[in-house]
Amino acid sequence: MNIASIDIGSNTVLLLIAEYNSETGKIRSLRNEYRMPRIGRGLIKGQPIPESSIAKMFKVLDEYKQIAENYSCQKFLVTGTNALRIASNRDEIINSLRNKFNFDLKVISGDEEAKFAFLGSTEGLNTDLPILVIDIGGGSTELILGNLNDIIYSESFPFGAVNLTEKFINDDQHSISQSIQRMKEFIQVQIEKVIRKIPDEFLTAAVAGTPTALSCIKQNLKIYDDKKVERSILNFDFLETMINEFSKKSPNKILTDYGSVVEGREDIILAGTTILAEICRTLNIDEMIVSSKGIRYGAIVNYVNQIQKGK
Repeated sequence: MNIASIDIGSNTVLLLIAEYNSETGKIRSLRNEYRMPRIGRGLIKGQPIPESSIAKMFKVLDEYKQIAENYSCQKFLVTGTNALRIASNRDEIINSLRNKFNFDLKVISGDEEAKFAFLGSTEGLNTDLPILVIDIGGGSTELILGNLNDIIYSESFPFGAVNLTEKFINDDQHSISQSIQRMKEFIQVQIEKVIRKIPDEFLTAAVAGTPTALSCIKQNLKIYDDKKVERSILNFDFLETMINEFSKKSPNKILTDYGSVVEGREDIILAGTTILAEICRTLNIDEMIVSSKGIRYGAIVNYVNQIQKGK
């Protein structure tokens, strides 16, 4: 059975088409697509997502539905995260997706987002250590601690690469160095709240667009290559180096220098990298495994687990 999983985030709309073999219980990725309509741009809790952003999202979803139909997908899993959680017109969007695409959009909670991110990014890992998953979205950041059997603890923070860019980097009242320092201090205060809940020894996995783009940059990839990104390693010193590099460049220069691997996030990658680095600094993380298997993969794992439990 082929399954289409769509993750509607604050910055990106992602598609994964995967094959589930009911005899072996295995999931095999067939195709990944990502587009960046950025429906969370400038969005404040309780405000509506603008019609222009909704139109861009619908255009992406129309394309994705056609792709999924070409793969004869029998199941569609459509999840929405922070932007849809806080938007005042969430219900109207849910109804529109049902009427226009026959999609049953599920707006997941922060805890569910953490669960899906953990299931996706730890799939295939083999370790006895606890695993800390860092999931940096456009409008929220999740920290999820667990083992291969269960989630021990998770925390969802209401900041991500998009809204911290808008809050700090686009602030004309301060220099870029001042803005970065203010952003670092803001992140540290939030992350320090969870230090006591993190064990002394653990394995770290980072998921979502920021770490995968950074992995491409580290490997000098101009075109995204999932096989080279998945299970690659990033370290804290590299993150600090890239914050310094990004801070000296305009978004256009970042796009020119690093190519399509940063396209659509060239203006937010500085904030995303700063979030990742400050989490590492606060929790004494020296290196992390990069995973490209985020919420959309975790949604399929969760669905398959439900099927198997129902047998």
